[in-house]
Amino acid sequence: MKRSRRLRVLIVLPLFFLAACQKMAELPSEPDDLEPPPVTGEDPVLPAASDPAAEISPPDIAEPPSPPPEYPSVALAADWADNGLSTGRVNYQNTFKRGGAAVLTADGSFPQVGVAAIDTYYLNCRDDFERLCESGAEEAGDGTPYQFDAGFTIEINAGGLLSVSRTVFQYRGGAHGGADIRCETFSAVSGKLLTLDDFFPAGRDEYTGRMLEYIDAAIDAAPGEFWPDAKQIARDLFPYDLFCVTKDGISLFFPEYNLSSYAAGTVRVDVPWGAVADIFVLPG
Repeated sequence: MKRSRRLRVLIVLPLFFLAACQKMAELPSEPDDLEPPPVTGEDPVLPAASDPAAEISPPDIAEPPSPPPEYPSVALAADWADNGLSTGRVNYQNTFKRGGAAVLTADGSFPQVGVAAIDTYYLNCRDDFERLCESGAEEAGDGTPYQFDAGFTIEINAGGLLSVSRTVFQYRGGAHGGADIRCETFSAVSGKLLTLDDFFPAGRDEYTGRMLEYIDAAIDAAPGEFWPDAKQIARDLFPYDLFCVTKDGISLFFPEYNLSSYAAGTVRVDVPWGAVADIFVLPG
């Protein structure tokens, strides 16, 4: 009995060692030493960096308001003699109808002063207004009638000058109409139509700069009423052809929508004589 148990032990031991050897053979061998990557002579390629955060621009700093210019008070035109011209007018009125219904009403008036060249100029303006009304009547529909009006104001009739501001209003339906501003300054003797340059031999740079001071001050006095870039617009669209001479100085006119919204209408800036009297000359 003891011999049989010893025999079984002798048989089991070799089997145990055999199994252990097989288990060791299955274990993975240690990895060989890692070789360094080959040297190519080129810089290693690094991963691309993410875009940096966008720079935040500092807030715009508003320009300080322009103070009203300071010039001495000058009554340059106080002693200008009256021209002695008549102040009549020529009118145009009409009601255009289609099928018995009014499609456009027209009412215009234009100055007549007894100087041939000036009166002829405004007779031509009257004819232009009539043609404008005829064209508008052809365009008008059958709804609310169009309305065209033309009027004028004599700004000065003295010192050998006749200066006139005019408006031509057109309503073509919709919420509201629109008014165009027109200005003319004549020699009361010859009837010659004068330009702003005719009054300032020193040149545009001189008088434009002084007048812009008053435009800037007018914008700064009510900034909420003007476009944000109104000052730059005034320089780009300076009204060299939209001016009048008055008893108090030079008046500049900006049409609707130039410097502000429709609600502001035509913008008028009055430049007093004190700002330009030393460079102003009455044309001969």
